[in-house]
Amino acid sequence: MPTLKAVEVIPVSLPLKEPYRIARALQERGEYVVFRLETDDGQWGIGEAAPFEGESEETQADIVASARRHLVPAVLGLDVFDLEAIHDRMDAVLPAHLFAKAGIDLALFDLMGKLLGAPVYRLLGGRFRDRIPLSGGPIGLLGSPKAAAERAARLVAEGFRTVKLKIGDPGGRDEGTVRAVREAIGRDVELRLDANQAYTADRAIPLLRRLERYEPALIEQPVAAWDLDGLAKVAAALDVPVMADEPVSTPADVLRIVEKRAADLVKIKVMRSGGLHRARKVCAVAEAAGLPVIVGSGHESGIGVAAELHLAAATRAIPYAGEMVGHLRLTEDLVEGSVPVREGAADVPDGPGLGIAVSPERLSRAAAPERLA
Repeated sequence: MPTLKAVEVIPVSLPLKEPYRIARALQERGEYVVFRLETDDGQWGIGEAAPFEGESEETQADIVASARRHLVPAVLGLDVFDLEAIHDRMDAVLPAHLFAKAGIDLALFDLMGKLLGAPVYRLLGGRFRDRIPLSGGPIGLLGSPKAAAERAARLVAEGFRTVKLKIGDPGGRDEGTVRAVREAIGRDVELRLDANQAYTADRAIPLLRRLERYEPALIEQPVAAWDLDGLAKVAAALDVPVMADEPVSTPADVLRIVEKRAADLVKIKVMRSGGLHRARKVCAVAEAAGLPVIVGSGHESGIGVAAELHLAAATRAIPYAGEMVGHLRLTEDLVEGSVPVREGAADVPDGPGLGIAVSPERLSRAAAPERLA
């Protein structure tokens, strides 16, 4: 019975290739917390939490503090395979804080896979697909339609057959930007529009009706996360499918969306669900309700991206390209060789655990514990 003997909590900061702006936030660096779990017999696994101001109320400092003070003491001594008990123990000492719990959960899956000599997707039900098509971008709010169109054209040239574009521009350039991007990529490339809660329902409906002429494949989270009635109003008014993102963390969230007919599909994020163990449950409820799923991503490094790929590999109810491209925004990934993306798709890692190797030198160089003392 392998039990948890030690958990190392390492805050990390990684530079981005360029600042990333959405309707509700600006990201200038990637802030992460890496978790290294070790058993009583010396085996270890690695995971990460990847908070983002526009996505989570948890900050890097919050995650470090909550993990060191509450979550780590709660899980030490437990059997690494007792996932339900570990999550129950974490919930008992600290409600919410799903990003912090996700970091521990990912490291547990990596550890379990290494102990069994099996990739994580086998622990999630087996491999339904071995190569995951990805959405290029997302293209943030760049300030001009021309800049967005040029970025979109480059993504298509790199092999992406789906392009994601952020809307919600406070300068009122949304329609001009969508038109320019559609002209740049042609009609054969799928275009997704993501508003990141930028509008009210009454403002969203006339604008998004105009944007339907540019044939978006879906429109993501046009209204505030709390406003499921407004989301349902938008979904009923549009012909294009509407996707719920920020309101989806738990199985109960999916049930509320179904009850209100608030969306045509849902996005599931490993971080926001509290890890793979819980994300799998959210996927199961969505599938049972007949809601298609997209596996989303924030700004994860290759550690989190690998976990997302394993989830997508093992989940049947995914008819759309995934969004696991956060690591492509980094100047240098923590993962050796990063997670390669070729022709707009990524192979699911096939080695034990998450199937990745974190560079000790890069981790040491990027670690910044003194900033959070």
